[in-house]
Amino acid sequence: MNDSIDHLDSPQVDWGTWIRGLGRQVRRLREFLGLSQEQIAKMAGVSQGAVSRLEAGRGLATPLLVVMKINSALRRAVSTIDPDLLSDDARRLLTTDPRATPDLGQGSF
Repeated sequence: MNDSIDHLDSPQVDWGTWIRGLGRQVRRLREFLGLSQEQIAKMAGVSQGAVSRLEAGRGLATPLLVVMKINSALRRAVSTIDPDLLSDDARRLLTTDPRATPDLGQGSF
């Protein structure tokens, strides 16, 4: 098949749904860590408004660098927690290469 139309056979991603799901996960993790939006923003070097927008699912216009900075700050914060307090999934995420991308075909994060 012609390379220029191969993408037509790929599953379509609903980016609005995906970013809202990501925002919910960011908020759940931040709250689990007992951090305010302001605290995680300071750790990430971004504004509190950027954290708020991402958590609210209004992150489609958020630069990828901002998302990555927030992700990195959350990973650092989680890595300070006793691993025995984390679920198997959380421990597995901590050992995952941070450059890994979500499996968009599964809709997971």
